[in-house]
Amino acid sequence: MANSKSILISVFTLVLILFLMLTSIAYANAINGLAATDWFDKGYAFQQSNNFKAAIDAYDKAIELNPQHVEAYNNRGTAYSALGNKQQAIKDYDKALKLNPQYAVAYNNRGLAYGKLGNKQQAIKDYDKAIELNSQYGVAYYNRGAAYGDLGNNQQAIKDLDKAIELNPQLAAAYYNRGVTYGILGKKQQAIKDYDKAIELNPQDAAVYYNRGTAYDALGNKQQAITDYDKALKLNPQHAEAYLNRGGVYADLGNNQQAIKDYDKAIELNPQLAAAYYNRGTAYSALGNKQQAIKDYDKAIKLNPQDAEAYYNRGLAYHKLGNNKMYLQNLKIAAKLGLKEAQSLLKSAGIE
Repeated sequence: MANSKSILISVFTLVLILFLMLTSIAYANAINGLAATDWFDKGYAFQQSNNFKAAIDAYDKAIELNPQHVEAYNNRGTAYSALGNKQQAIKDYDKALKLNPQYAVAYNNRGLAYGKLGNKQQAIKDYDKAIELNSQYGVAYYNRGAAYGDLGNNQQAIKDLDKAIELNPQLAAAYYNRGVTYGILGKKQQAIKDYDKAIELNPQDAAVYYNRGTAYDALGNKQQAITDYDKALKLNPQHAEAYLNRGGVYADLGNNQQAIKDYDKAIELNPQLAAAYYNRGTAYSALGNKQQAIKDYDKAIKLNPQDAEAYYNRGLAYHKLGNNKMYLQNLKIAAKLGLKEAQSLLKSAGIE
């Protein structure tokens, strides 16, 4: 019996040792009791709530526990990108692609990071690869279209945006970008149709109303332009350019007092906006306040010394005040900068 008791104790000891070993292994594959997949899920949840720093910490732990976790590298890259650290994001996308060269999403995401860094050509190469791996990847077509648009290749941009819309008819941003591209090409009516669809899909995007307003303005529909600028400013009261453009429409309609109020607000929001000073100077000049007009032209020229029209109009304001010396001086600068109106005035005065 003594021998049997001794054997039982030995078996119990072995079982205990085995349990402790398994527990140790399990702990080694967990941090704070959580496995790699758990930390990845936590990171994703943090990322969805825009808590990108917490997301990165969670992805760090997921990668520490599983260095082959492709999605963790990709998602961590996206979190770094959201925080503005594009270089670190690219490193994470590189690692994800090294682990899985067929990962179309990582190519698309890396393309976005390169694009934000200004490397549009490299971005397009990554979008090409994403599309090669997944020909139904609508977002990659959209991003490539946007990159082509930034490079001035508007026809190719439209082709890609067409495809993005074909694959995802609910992608409001694709309609918006295609509208911008049509606008650049002078196709204002087509641009408006795309802005209409973008607004239908996303009525809260101030930029779409702003751009539709510029298209209506270009077509001479001033009231509709004002309506769109009003909506853009309701959605985004910090939109300096919307105040600038709405002021321009009011000036076109002869309401210079209201135009000046809008220019004032544009300058308050962006004191470096040369066009706002120039336009306000023109409005003051139309109201007969030449001195204030000259002050605004001075500021516009300080911000943009190559603005020939600012010199020209400042010259005209000086002329109205009887200052012929400053009138001619400003005309000469405007003429030197290539403004034909200034050149004609000087020629008619016998001054070459």
